[in-house]
Amino acid sequence: MTVQELINVLNEMAPFELAEDYDNSGLITGIKNESVNSVLVCLDATLDILKYAVQNNINTVLTHHPLVFKAIKNFDGSEENELTFALKNSLNIIAFHTNADAVFMGKAFCDRAGLKYKENIDKFGALATYDGKPSELKKALLNIDKNLKIVGIPGQIKKLLVYTGAGGRDEEIIDNAVRCNADAIITSELKYNIALNAVKKNIIVFELGHYESEIHFVDYLVKNLNLKNIPVIPAKSSSVYSD
Repeated sequence: MTVQELINVLNEMAPFELAEDYDNSGLITGIKNESVNSVLVCLDATLDILKYAVQNNINTVLTHHPLVFKAIKNFDGSEENELTFALKNSLNIIAFHTNADAVFMGKAFCDRAGLKYKENIDKFGALATYDGKPSELKKALLNIDKNLKIVGIPGQIKKLLVYTGAGGRDEEIIDNAVRCNADAIITSELKYNIALNAVKKNIIVFELGHYESEIHFVDYLVKNLNLKNIPVIPAKSSSVYSD
């Protein structure tokens, strides 16, 4: 399989044309006609993860968050950072970001948290239902992030919206919840004014860390690419926040 063929497989899963204009999904470094010997899947292409790839003779890294977001105006190749290391070691780095968010990240989180996925309701939100007790949902989310924060007092929860990543910055999530008759929202990076609005509208919000809300990207891609007989290895990583 070549790098381009891998990109084609990813495009079938979540078309790159769905990526946001500000995003940089796709091939970041590498050569499209080069053969892929193995794929290391990660949430972030940190220097440690790239070094692990080289040490283990892995020539392709599939990351959720792009290594490069904005144009680089000054580039000093003598400084060791993720980009210079990738270039010097001929690593193929592919970002699979907001197009993945738009297609499967919400559904994959629902599967992870024990929610019943229903449908995507906009570019980043997923509608789900829940049949258990609020305390059981809280416990499941605490197993994902022990630093879980809750806005409001959880009562009966039957319908939820899920916004992984930076969804808590979106001013429309509360109105979307009201429109969908959702009792609660699961998200991360919740803005304070949005939390206040949630209280006014009697919407419960469960706030996870950004990392915790998206690390399932790795397992999801490993599982689905393995089904296509593509050699994939999950990267070991942890949140940037210490306990």
